[in-house]
Amino acid sequence: MGEFFLAGEGRDSGERERELLAGLPGFLECAQRVSAACGERFAGVDVRGVDSRAALAELPVTVKADLIAEQERTPPFGGYDCFGESAPQRFYMSPGPIAECDFAGADYWRTAAAFYALGLRAGMTLHNCFSYHFTPAGAMCDSGALALGCSVFPAGPGNSEQQTRAIARFRPGAYSGTPDFLQTILRRAEENGADCSSLTMASVSGGYLSPQLREFYFSRGIRVLQFYGSAEFGAIAFESAADKPMIVSEGLLVEVVDPVSRAPVAEGEKGEVLVTNFNRAYPLVRFATGDLSAVVPGISDCGRTNMRLAGWLGRCDPAVKIRGVFVHPAQVGRLAEKFALAGARLRVFCDSSGRDAMILQAQLSPGDCRENARGLLTQGLRDETGLRGEVEIVAEVSSGDGGGICDERKDGGR
Repeated sequence: MGEFFLAGEGRDSGERERELLAGLPGFLECAQRVSAACGERFAGVDVRGVDSRAALAELPVTVKADLIAEQERTPPFGGYDCFGESAPQRFYMSPGPIAECDFAGADYWRTAAAFYALGLRAGMTLHNCFSYHFTPAGAMCDSGALALGCSVFPAGPGNSEQQTRAIARFRPGAYSGTPDFLQTILRRAEENGADCSSLTMASVSGGYLSPQLREFYFSRGIRVLQFYGSAEFGAIAFESAADKPMIVSEGLLVEVVDPVSRAPVAEGEKGEVLVTNFNRAYPLVRFATGDLSAVVPGISDCGRTNMRLAGWLGRCDPAVKIRGVFVHPAQVGRLAEKFALAGARLRVFCDSSGRDAMILQAQLSPGDCRENARGLLTQGLRDETGLRGEVEIVAEVSSGDGGGICDERKDGGR
């Protein structure tokens, strides 16, 4: 107990709560004044009086679907941006599409504390298999490791053969990426004889870490912990011990609310996770993640005193996560419109190896005789979602499924 990346992780929980709430009025007043979107959202509200969770709960929720529409109307950030002299370091565009950005400063994405809880220390090397392309996932973990004084191999996803060679060459002690891809790497290493024994820890996110998969890694001497993150905030919460509640990251104000009424729910009750980020250059207030969780009472055995979440308990919106990437029904609708389809449905399932897979079922319009329709749609699906998938030309897609997503995985892409 008591050894943390941030000194405040072990402070009195009441002290942290008072500090967060004391910072709300000034943050909200700034957002209302300089952000066009927040000014419109909080019009007529005296935000200087919002200094409690009850008062915060009276403010409107920022819904991801609305943010997408607002960004389309007022690109690139929907009027939430008020950068001033705080120019972003990088811009991103995640599937949706949703524009994101990050700013200068050590550990902007808050992943360092999660890595420190895992056991990562200065001088170690992280093999980072999150994508550096278009989305912020790669930079999230990269910046956290650098903040700890670690070296990073920017591996990105895919090409397990080369991954094993790099691990054998650079001997990293830790992996970051989706839960199942590390298994793919280790299986490939067994096939080609590459020595990946240097890996003793892994920080995973963006997918379901099953008990069987965690045991697979444990049997190979690899400690695996999860963090819960998003492209808007980075690490929202993280494990400090396997299968224990996740600890909310410092500097974020997290609420768990009823997905319909948006009223706060009691401890232990499942609800939607809302996050307020206190970022005056890009203020997001009561941002609805679409993820379900529950507040777990008590304090973690490790001594960290922040709010605890029961991990990922499902989704309350129609988006699904595939290989760590959210895919929205609107994207399937855009494909149908772009290729003049009579109907389209995206089937999401687990393949024989347990990895996420998807098939676009496409119903061609009457008279459509394109011989290369499957090839065009396959490329279109990848362009739209950033993911590889198969295409199946079907005689009919029922009207109830038109433009929709059918998630056949038991865990919902957790």
